[in-house]
Amino acid sequence: MIPSQRAYIKLSLLVLTIIATTASSVCYAGAAFVGYSQSEQSTLVSNQILGFSPKGTSALLSFDLTQDWSLSVDYTKLNDTQIAVNNATGELEVSSWGVGVSRYVNDWSISLSYSDWHDDLVILLNNNLVFLDQATRSPSTSFSVAYDWEQGSWQFGLSAGAHYSDWQQISFSPDRTNINPQSIDEGKSTFISIALSTAKLIEIEQVGNMIIGSSFSWNQLTDSDSMAVSRNGRNISRISNRTSSNISNIAGIIGTESYGQLSFYLSYDITDNVSVDVESTFDVGGEQNTQAWSLNFGYFF
Repeated sequence: MIPSQRAYIKLSLLVLTIIATTASSVCYAGAAFVGYSQSEQSTLVSNQILGFSPKGTSALLSFDLTQDWSLSVDYTKLNDTQIAVNNATGELEVSSWGVGVSRYVNDWSISLSYSDWHDDLVILLNNNLVFLDQATRSPSTSFSVAYDWEQGSWQFGLSAGAHYSDWQQISFSPDRTNINPQSIDEGKSTFISIALSTAKLIEIEQVGNMIIGSSFSWNQLTDSDSMAVSRNGRNISRISNRTSSNISNIAGIIGTESYGQLSFYLSYDITDNVSVDVESTFDVGGEQNTQAWSLNFGYFF
């Protein structure tokens, strides 16, 4: 990890700490979650698909600033190492942070969020020479409107929104036969999404409450403007075909295809203030269907 990356992460954590400290002194209520998650991601290296299972930790802070407004911040970091062709080593690191604000009016809610996704892939040959060094970054903005209603012990939700990302992928391949070792692929992508969610509260006497839920969302790619250039200005083709789930689908991040996501979760209240939940997410409808899971502990205050 280069010094600028370390400084970026330290700055992000400092901002999260300041927000948490400030908001906790003025908010009506809030929640803090820490978790462990694992996802799937694949990349094409020398005509061989190299499968990664990046795993790591995540954190989420949520605050009700007033009865009608809420603020949330999150940070996730995942990594994995795999053996590629000819005993080469592939190292993948994924990190993201985000901040969002929501406004509630009766059964309606309006949300606006910003997130920044970083994806770094390094392929080292058995002599520790770099075969491929690829970095993807995708800052994005999302807007959604949701309506929730209850029927008995069930709760239902319907939401629609738009997602806009301005992504860039820089690849460096110091191959002696490659005249232009560095290439840049960048573009803008817009998605329109719709989601349906369900949840049911199960009351267990003398034990606690349990919530089971599921959701399905479809993200339709409506506009994608990609421009791939090399150092001397010549156009190049896409180097890799990679997908990821958990936080986001990287096919959606770099605007390559429409995709859907199906998720299931179970949440259990250990005490009135402490809960544990497990969630599993599946990408559907794309060229490659991947899955992810996470285990989270939450504290409500």
